[in-house]
Amino acid sequence: MMSAFDPWLHWVIFAVCVVGVTVLWPASLPLVVALDPSVHFISNSVIGDCLMARDVGLSLHPTYTMDFTTHNISSCRIACWTHSDCVAAMAGTGETGTGGTEAGGTEAGGTEAGGTEAGGTEAGGTEAEVSESSRGKRSVEEGILCRLAWRGPDRLEPIPSLGSVYFFWPGDLFSEGLQNGTYVLGSDGLLYLQFNNNTDDYPSSLDLCKKLPGHRIASAHTYVQLHAITKIAREKGRIQSLILQSLPIASDIMPWLGLTMDEQLSIMMWVNAGPFNTTEVAATTPVKYFVAQTTTSTAFIFNNGTLEELPRTDVASTLCQANPLGIDW
Repeated sequence: MMSAFDPWLHWVIFAVCVVGVTVLWPASLPLVVALDPSVHFISNSVIGDCLMARDVGLSLHPTYTMDFTTHNISSCRIACWTHSDCVAAMAGTGETGTGGTEAGGTEAGGTEAGGTEAGGTEAGGTEAEVSESSRGKRSVEEGILCRLAWRGPDRLEPIPSLGSVYFFWPGDLFSEGLQNGTYVLGSDGLLYLQFNNNTDDYPSSLDLCKKLPGHRIASAHTYVQLHAITKIAREKGRIQSLILQSLPIASDIMPWLGLTMDEQLSIMMWVNAGPFNTTEVAATTPVKYFVAQTTTSTAFIFNNGTLEELPRTDVASTLCQANPLGIDW
């Protein structure tokens, strides 16, 4: 009988998933699979949609976590869903940092009825489990560690943990800390998290997106990405204008981009992709620079077809970006 921990099986599952997503994903979306997905989006009508990030763990906390042993990742996710206080969980080796003493406790696992995942796979309620080599001293018979958390990633920050997986439910995340958050699939094939009534300074927006596993502050290295971000912002503005019966100001709808001005080199830099002038959008996108009497740390928004430089202490909309398909971003 074939073991679910065979390393080659992970590649087979990934190949099947890519083929399936290619067939089922809307034809209008670009699909150039070049990278590992930054996060997996798991859709399930029974337990609700959740997001899963690989090689991400969670430190033990004396108040907000509880550990027990389970058979597989799906059982851990079911346990979190059935526990009234759980909003996120980790399944894996347990070889992560510790933030206090263990709160203890047990939780009965369960089985899951179906489900689909963009950027991964889930068949009949089971997932490709953590590889045996990454499980430290735990044997197959002993199962894997499941750590339930009563706080989402914006309040109890995840940590790197090779071989572990971390998942959370967007609905719980929003009700627990982030207000009025909505996930939107962009026309570029990326997943966007926008906030309907939230504006913040650049450092706060950057920090919030970094806390969410597999997310980053919205960046637009290509015209396709820039168009997707603009389309999301304009739809947000249209909805706000209907609610407020007035035109919203640009800072309420146009998001911060992961684009800053390097103060020492005096060049524009993407947070994750180097100099701005090496990316596609630099060729024809006009830039409106901020003129100040003293040195000011600045970042950019995209407003009315122009990249506009603003002090990082100004406020603009927050928009986070994730990559469930593993496309080039």
